[in-house]
Amino acid sequence: SLTLVGTLPQSGPVLTRDGAKIGDLVLLTGPLGHSAAGLEILKAQAKCQDPEYREFIQAHLEPTPKMAAGRILRNQATLATSLMDTSDDLWTSLEILSRMSQVGFSLNLSLIPFSRLLYKAAQSVGQTPEQLFLYGGEDYQLLFTLPTSRLKALQKALPNAYVIGQVIAKSRGIEITKNNKPVHLRDKRYRHFI
Repeated sequence: SLTLVGTLPQSGPVLTRDGAKIGDLVLLTGPLGHSAAGLEILKAQAKCQDPEYREFIQAHLEPTPKMAAGRILRNQATLATSLMDTSDDLWTSLEILSRMSQVGFSLNLSLIPFSRLLYKAAQSVGQTPEQLFLYGGEDYQLLFTLPTSRLKALQKALPNAYVIGQVIAKSRGIEITKNNKPVHLRDKRYRHFI
C-alpha cells in the first residue's frame, strides 16, 4: 500500500471534487475497463491465450497515471469544474463526485467508444464491456466535468478525452442509459473491507 502526502501550490487554480454543476458534461481522459480485462484474463489463464490481449495485461500490470492530462486540466483550470481519478472504478468515482458536488449523473453507454477487442476480451472472461467499464478499477484515467461551452477548447487541449454523460440533480442519483433505455448492471466492484 502506498500513501502520498503533498501540499497545494501557493498560487494558481486548484481543481477539486466539489465543483460539478448541473448541466455540465462528464468526461474521461481515455478508455476504462482495460486493466479489469487484464486482471480477468490473467485469472483465466488457459482459457484466454489470445496474444491480442497483451495490451490489457499490460494495462493491469503497469498502469500509467494520467499526469500530463492532469497538468493540462489544472493549468487550463477554466476548462474543468471538478476532477478526480478512477483508480478504484468509475462507479465509485461518480459516487464520490456526487457526494462532494451535491449532484447526480446521467451516463449514456451509447457514447462509450468500446473497442472490438474489449468486446472480445469481456466475452472471453464472462463479462460485458459495460461491466468492465463501470466496475473495473486501476485504469487511472481522469474523470472530470465541464460546461458544454468549453467542450471545443477541451478537445483541442485533450483530443483523446470523450463525453460519457451529463451532470443532473442530486435527487436523481446516478442514472445509466443505452440507446435511450435504462440499464441495470450487477455491481461487480471490488470491496476493500468485505
